[in-house]
Amino acid sequence: MNRFISYLAMIMLLILCSCAQEKKPPIEGAWKWVYAEYRLDNVEAPVQDDADIIKFWTGGHFSFIGQLKSGSEIEDRYGWGTYELNGNRYVEHVKFHYDEVYQGESVRMILQIRNDTLIQKWPVDENWVLPDNYNFEKYVRR
Repeated sequence: MNRFISYLAMIMLLILCSCAQEKKPPIEGAWKWVYAEYRLDNVEAPVQDDADIIKFWTGGHFSFIGQLKSGSEIEDRYGWGTYELNGNRYVEHVKFHYDEVYQGESVRMILQIRNDTLIQKWPVDENWVLPDNYNFEKYVRR
């Protein structure tokens, strides 16, 4: 009888351990775009225009959709793909993007998450170093 109880306890422990939920990466969820700076040829171009863009991460996939409004101009923004996250090293494998230049590309970025704020910086080289001219986007958790 003692052996039966031991086996039963082991089986129950295995079941409980297998049912434990895996901790989700901190990036998972919905984030609202709030600010960006795009740098080209040592010229900063901050973007604080009226924007309504949401980016989602879940299960190794990302997507974003929205509009950027500048005066009377409205630019649709959308895209999706898969991602890899290892510490602060983040890679987007872009499947579809409003700017065809990015479609099919893998974009390496440095990612920072502090409380409810997420910042993406890119492009980084194969050694994960940012050049003098880099872009960044800032998001807040929704």
